[in-house]
Amino acid sequence: MFATGEPGEKAGLTVEVGGDAAKGAPEQGAGERGGVVVAAIALVIAFGSMVAAGLPLVTAWRASRSPVL
Repeated sequence: MFATGEPGEKAGLTVEVGGDAAKGAPEQGAGERGGVVVAAIALVIAFGSMVAAGLPLVTAWRASRSPVL
């Protein structure tokens, strides 16, 4: 992302990069890991299948790791 401003700087422009995208992904704490475990147990009970419970968990995990939020 920072490299996208280089052509502008070379052209003599002032380029600033900031915001949430420049900070990167936040660290995952112990509370979030515990929440995922509780969600996994609840989904297994609700869906009655590990595969069916895993799909929403994997989808949420991939979405949380996406650079586009």
